[in-house]
Amino acid sequence: MDFLDSLALIGTIPTFIIYAVTIGLIGAVCVLTLYKTSNRSRLPRFSATIVGLVGALMGWGYFFVWPAPFPGLVPWQIFIAVFVPLAAIIGMFTIRGRRIVLALLAIVGSANTYLVANLTYEEYASIGSFFPHHITEEMSYQQFLDRKTPPTNGSRDIGALVTIPLKGTESGFDARDAWAYVPPAYWTHPAIDLPVVVLLHGNPGSPQRWFAVGDAAIPADRYQRDHDGISPIVVSVDATGSWAGDPACVDGPDIKMQTYLGHDVPPLIKERLRVDPHQSHWTLAGLSYGGTCALQVVANNPSAYGAFINLSGYEAPELRNHEETVDTLFNGDEQAFQAVNPEHIFRQAIADGDQRFRGITAVFLSGDSDVRARRAQRLLSGLAKEVGMDVDSRIIPGNHGYGTWRRGFQQTFEEAAKQGKLQ
Repeated sequence: MDFLDSLALIGTIPTFIIYAVTIGLIGAVCVLTLYKTSNRSRLPRFSATIVGLVGALMGWGYFFVWPAPFPGLVPWQIFIAVFVPLAAIIGMFTIRGRRIVLALLAIVGSANTYLVANLTYEEYASIGSFFPHHITEEMSYQQFLDRKTPPTNGSRDIGALVTIPLKGTESGFDARDAWAYVPPAYWTHPAIDLPVVVLLHGNPGSPQRWFAVGDAAIPADRYQRDHDGISPIVVSVDATGSWAGDPACVDGPDIKMQTYLGHDVPPLIKERLRVDPHQSHWTLAGLSYGGTCALQVVANNPSAYGAFINLSGYEAPELRNHEETVDTLFNGDEQAFQAVNPEHIFRQAIADGDQRFRGITAVFLSGDSDVRARRAQRLLSGLAKEVGMDVDSRIIPGNHGYGTWRRGFQQTFEEAAKQGKLQ
């Protein structure tokens, strides 16, 4: 595993290799689909290349022109790389004599397209990242309830990774199951009520992503190993309703996300798990959309959590643009939008001398190349400080991707434990 972990997929050298492979694959698919080896018509060969180009351009248009569902978050290099599998797949059905080679090229090209995307999103840092590290044992909620001792990996106690139903009550939100890391101390130190770190994923995304790609269990496992099995319980909850859903973390016409995260989630966690009942000891943390959402939840309901960690969040709740956000989610009512917008809430609190936010711990963190997140952080961390929050604002090396979020969460985990009175 150490050897596989050393085979990096991001960084200067991997970037050079992946782009060089991309160029080679483009050349290979062009030769295989355009080069004529008989007197037969070239039309089938041209069709494979044309469909590949048109498909790549249509994909680019969808993400960059209209409807542009994730503005600024999709790297354009993907659409160059995706030409290879598209052309190869069409060639498999239109060109005789090269179908096996084109099938292999389609598979390799598809894998390479993911690696190109991974250079931006940094979901997997190395080849070893694709394989489990055996620091948790996955189980259902019923299996968790039936356990009397902590899981082990054969040499030491490890945490449980539990899927927990957390359907909304007051909100009525049909949430996907939460994923929770429960440390060994839950069984070995039953007298201790452990604090909670609630995690919010990005968009697109799901609760599992924080553990499958964000490696949220790694800092928790490291902490419990150094503290006799004791660690905060880490619960990743549904923040969007579906993989590509975007409720903008507000109470909109379809999903009451703000009510779910601020009012439903804490009592539901207390009902499902034995935890520290004092929510002032809890931390809400999110990445990208989830970072924006974490700030929104605390701004609108400051008694719900005692701290929040905003990893690469943006300025305000937003769909594709401000106008669409107000029209779609607030029935065109700008005042209704501003009433839940953290910037407006903070400015109003400063003007009114509102003391509700005093003592809340706020961590803002973004990558040094993430221009928009840095701009939002500069604005909102300043306002958070003015309303009386204890603010920690950090810029670390990285972009708007999982490499930044993994490092950011690992750097701030002990602060969440301190918020939970474990230090």
